[in-house]
Amino acid sequence: MGVIYPRHLPHNEVPPPVYVHQITADRTVYDLASAGNGRLRLPQLLRDLTIDYTALSLVAPEKVLFRYMLEGFDREWQQAGNRRQAFYTNLPPRHYRFRVKACNNSGVWNEEGATLDFAIAPAYYQTWWFRLSCVAAFLVLVWALYQLRLRQVTAQVRQRLEGRADERERIARELHDTLLQSFQGVLLLFQAARNRLEAHPSEAMSTLDTALDKGSQAITEARNEIQGLRSSTTETNSLAASLSTLGEELAGNQTDQNYPVFDVRVGGETRELQPILRDDVFRIAAEALRNAFVHAQASRIEVDIRYGTERFRVRISR
Repeated sequence: MGVIYPRHLPHNEVPPPVYVHQITADRTVYDLASAGNGRLRLPQLLRDLTIDYTALSLVAPEKVLFRYMLEGFDREWQQAGNRRQAFYTNLPPRHYRFRVKACNNSGVWNEEGATLDFAIAPAYYQTWWFRLSCVAAFLVLVWALYQLRLRQVTAQVRQRLEGRADERERIARELHDTLLQSFQGVLLLFQAARNRLEAHPSEAMSTLDTALDKGSQAITEARNEIQGLRSSTTETNSLAASLSTLGEELAGNQTDQNYPVFDVRVGGETRELQPILRDDVFRIAAEALRNAFVHAQASRIEVDIRYGTERFRVRISR
């Protein structure tokens, strides 16, 4: 028979000393004694980390309890019971401090415990200079795209301005070569008729008739030029739209009720033409359309525009 006196039970007042004696990273054991300045440096891209610790107690070692915290990762103390290992996976690269405490069988804690400082090296793409380089490269790319777009817009504006300048030069050339010369010829005929009016009235009348014919022809030329200028300067830069507008105007000017049916067809992938080239093609096609409406006596006039990979074709048929 045994007798127990609770008041006389021994109480262990000595806190157990705590030690961190081993760390294993990806199945590689690192010697803590060889770590310089008390800080161990572990390799990059670490997956599994195990920290072994212990506490000495000669009274009841199985009743020693532990708690630990990994500063830089854990937000609070982890209660480990009597387990003597801490496990971590996929820790990000930074500096850490592992702290562990233990209590003896009487619940007396070693508040000072033991610490282990270590650092996990970052991969190249986890470093600050790599991230800064990515930001700088992104900014350079944005700047390059902006400069490219600015050059494209500048080239488009310059091309339009050059096209407008060439168009004005063409208008001035047309006025000088056709309209002004025609009206100058009409004025000369009127001057000749005035000079012959008193001495040769019949010749003066014949000269006036010729001047009227020339004037009518000059008016027709002026109307055709105005139609060409109005149709060739559309906002869309579309040759088909320009020729359609011209064809409708020519059809509307027909005095005969049996005016031809006009149709414009477009084949291939439509592309915008350079303004100077578009105006030259339009002038050639416009002259062919005028001849077709005036002289062909056709019941149907068709304009076929074909955009090819290497060729561009405009065909006018009846």
